[in-house]
Amino acid sequence: MARPYKGKFVKDKVLAFPPQEDCYIYKRPNTSVWQYFCSIPNEGEERATTKVKGSDDDIEVGKVLALQVARERYYTIKSKQRDGLLAKRIKGLFEYIELFLKEEQERIAPFNQLDKITADTFRGRVLHMKLLKKYFKNKNENIDNLNFDHLYNYPNWRKKTTCDLENPIPVKPPKTNNTISAEISSFRLFFDYLIRSKLLGRRPIFAKNTREKRRVLRRDCLTALQYNQCRPTLRAWVKRGPTPTQIYNRTIFYNTFLILTNSMLRPGELNKLTWGDLEEASALSKEQQKRAHIIRVRAETSKVGESRPVFSYTKEYFGRIREALGIAKQPKTPFPHVPDEWLHMPVFSRYGHPEIPMGKGLWDRGWKEIKNECMKYWGKKNVTWYSLRHTGISFACSNKVPMLTLSRVCGTGVKYIEDVYYHHEAESRETFEILTQNRKFTERVDKLKDDKVVAGIDTLLEDIDVLGEYQVKKEKSSQRKKLVEKKIVEHKRRGK
Repeated sequence: MARPYKGKFVKDKVLAFPPQEDCYIYKRPNTSVWQYFCSIPNEGEERATTKVKGSDDDIEVGKVLALQVARERYYTIKSKQRDGLLAKRIKGLFEYIELFLKEEQERIAPFNQLDKITADTFRGRVLHMKLLKKYFKNKNENIDNLNFDHLYNYPNWRKKTTCDLENPIPVKPPKTNNTISAEISSFRLFFDYLIRSKLLGRRPIFAKNTREKRRVLRRDCLTALQYNQCRPTLRAWVKRGPTPTQIYNRTIFYNTFLILTNSMLRPGELNKLTWGDLEEASALSKEQQKRAHIIRVRAETSKVGESRPVFSYTKEYFGRIREALGIAKQPKTPFPHVPDEWLHMPVFSRYGHPEIPMGKGLWDRGWKEIKNECMKYWGKKNVTWYSLRHTGISFACSNKVPMLTLSRVCGTGVKYIEDVYYHHEAESRETFEILTQNRKFTERVDKLKDDKVVAGIDTLLEDIDVLGEYQVKKEKSSQRKKLVEKKIVEHKRRGK
């Protein structure tokens, strides 16, 4: 029912559909501009300006046009309600973006779970919604007036974004089309939220965006030569630290460099380790136990939400971190040889604050310094913290580690390893052949009952100072052998 007519609030009232009083136009006592009123079943009422100017002296001025505005709005309300949508005037796009992000934030879980998201995923959602705002030039569009044709063109716009000063809305350009696909996925979730909220009747369609294949997107990694070149350079870099804080941070970063490569953990998994996640590898031989141990990757720290044990030849490196923290080696205790009160503490912590993990900004600054020191060996390669995991996996492939075993250690699929990690620089052809053999191996074996040790890169290379030089010598030796054999054959022929 419409609100009863009250003269002190309404003047010059004109019904839109007489004798019905659920829609009419009127003027307020202090203005000559026509307003409209609509009663919306189950939602209340709506009052707004028609933006049509009337006259206090002549009621006919602007009446026809104002009635047209009111009737169009009335028809829109009825049409929305027939479609099962909310009909009342709704907020702008940006207000609902904030409500959507609030809903997504409530879904955050420590690790991957059904109907949950990680904190990293949420940060991605926030970034993607900022891009959507920039696409609308920061103009808060009313959802009723959304331009679906404009939304369709987003992928094409995104491919051309730059950080140039000439661009009125500078946006860092995407590295790949997969980045754009991730953004569009977030947009679809947002529009699905609007549909669930009965604010939209359908989801917009976006222009086709072809994703790159995994083999095209394979990550840069280090060769054995480059890896061995980095180690003495980074050792010297650690010693040059101007302050105790710098020496401590560099010690952590250098040993993280070695641990990531040898353990093949993801950086996110490594950074969240506590001392209690490190164990003695009692099932291994005494000789192996001198260097190898177990890293327990917890489900809440794993990217895939599954726990797994990792045999790693990194005892020495974790020992250096323990010493940098000032923790004396506890006698007659199993690895990691720390007091019980340290077991819940983060392995990678801030200087002077062992209870606080190193933040992302500190890790980023640390890698920037490492990159400055080692870029002379890397050339144009885009090497990151994650590239060290890639390096370790690539070398494991090259050293004939069964693919099934490797996939379990790394916490990833066999197919993914084949697609992404098969290509390790000069060993590309050999590695591809190995992977082919490994695929045949996996077809014969349904399940491995026992965990197998995957040696770290330092163990694989410990008898080779520089693998590149070794390969050159090997090739020269082979050529020399063939030459000798050729001369022997010629000598025998002359003797006859």
